[in-house]
Amino acid sequence: MNRDELLNILRQLEIDLYTPKFRAWVAKQTQPNKNKIRTLRTEIIKYRSGLETDQLKILADKLDELAPELNKGIAELQEVIKAVKDFIAVLNVLGNVIGLISKVVKLIA
Repeated sequence: MNRDELLNILRQLEIDLYTPKFRAWVAKQTQPNKNKIRTLRTEIIKYRSGLETDQLKILADKLDELAPELNKGIAELQEVIKAVKDFIAVLNVLGNVIGLISKVVKLIA
């Protein structure tokens, strides 16, 4: 299991723990059990939030790493689009920019 899969599982678990059916079931429990459930639910939220924060930091770091290339590619793309010189040139530069964006996304996965 990778980070994204774990994050998706935690998100779904968090949703499941707040469904009306589950909340109705919790309402029927003893107070100590309600407290345990709330504590465990809080833990799930904390872990999910922490993973999302870590993922955003990783993305920001990788973006900083690739920013010069990405900025150059975007500037080149803007120039080519402005000039509307050659359809193939636009496609090539657009492909290069998408490739750089893909690198950022792959590095955080």
